[in-house]
Amino acid sequence: MAEEPQWWEPLICTEIDPNAPGGSRETAREVQLVDLFIELDAVADTYENFKFDEELPPPLPKETLTPNCQWVEFEGYFRPVRYHSYRGQMLADVDDHYLAGGPIGMLAPHFWVQDWSDPGVSSYSLHNRRLRIKARVYDQCLAISQYDRQRKELGFRFGGACHYGENTGMILTEAEVVEVLSPEKIIAQLPDLSDVLGSPVIIAKLRYPPVNHTEFEPLITVEGLPPGASKVVRDWLQRVRFGPDAAIQSEKKEKGSIDEDRVARIHELYAHPDGRFGYLNAQTGFTSLDPDNAEIEFLATKPFGEWADAPRRWHGYGCVGISPTVSWPVAKIDARDSITTFACTEISLWRDEWRGGY
Repeated sequence: MAEEPQWWEPLICTEIDPNAPGGSRETAREVQLVDLFIELDAVADTYENFKFDEELPPPLPKETLTPNCQWVEFEGYFRPVRYHSYRGQMLADVDDHYLAGGPIGMLAPHFWVQDWSDPGVSSYSLHNRRLRIKARVYDQCLAISQYDRQRKELGFRFGGACHYGENTGMILTEAEVVEVLSPEKIIAQLPDLSDVLGSPVIIAKLRYPPVNHTEFEPLITVEGLPPGASKVVRDWLQRVRFGPDAAIQSEKKEKGSIDEDRVARIHELYAHPDGRFGYLNAQTGFTSLDPDNAEIEFLATKPFGEWADAPRRWHGYGCVGISPTVSWPVAKIDARDSITTFACTEISLWRDEWRGGY
């Protein structure tokens, strides 16, 4: 029995000979990430629908929408991003990861990895490594535009990558890791950063808006925090180590009750291939830690006592080393997203209450 097509396939896909370039995984086209992004973006103006006050025009002919639905092979840097059901993003180079802003609505060419061909792949194990992948590609925003024209009604793009802009919905599906081409790159020191970035930091700051500097510049080490900060981190270590049932009971005790969505989220943190807690518990450096005595490194953009955003009086990260090669400090983007020689949890002081460890 043939598989049901994905919702987007009837809207943008034309028939492709499996033996033709791009027609199958075996005949995937070799491309450059940036070139493919530009090629897809040039196929159609996916915001053109908003120009029509009256009835929308007919859908575009599917035969004009190539390279949508083709199989491609290319290299790029991967970073895990847990947004909706996506597994992460492929970027052209490591500079884009650190310097081109947040993952939603990025200006840099990027593709969302919708799923891996091997469902057991953990995106954390591929974090910030250069990969060669094969995948089927399509423009989600174009598919939505086609759907609107088919039903003669302009829809609201709520949810999914296309909510944030016309070229933010480039999707890779059934992605296969052909080869891991580099070790993980982590920023841990100033001032040059050339061991990680392709360009020295002075040149990088000229290429990218200053608003993004806090993403890649290393945080500062913060000392002298009240005991409540350490308690939040140690409670987090306990919850991660002791499994979902203990984590649920701990949160119920702390908050009185938690809803079903939160219970499902906690289970996902352990069971999903990209579940942060499950991945941590697979690392021997983490499982060998004693939560009551582990050395905690507190990192933030400002020292304690200099935070101005009331009622949040301080915000930062509580981190533990899980490898002898760990080096402090680390960049904000890595403290937030990485599990490598270290693992961190976000913590805050709200008025007089320490929060975090989720």
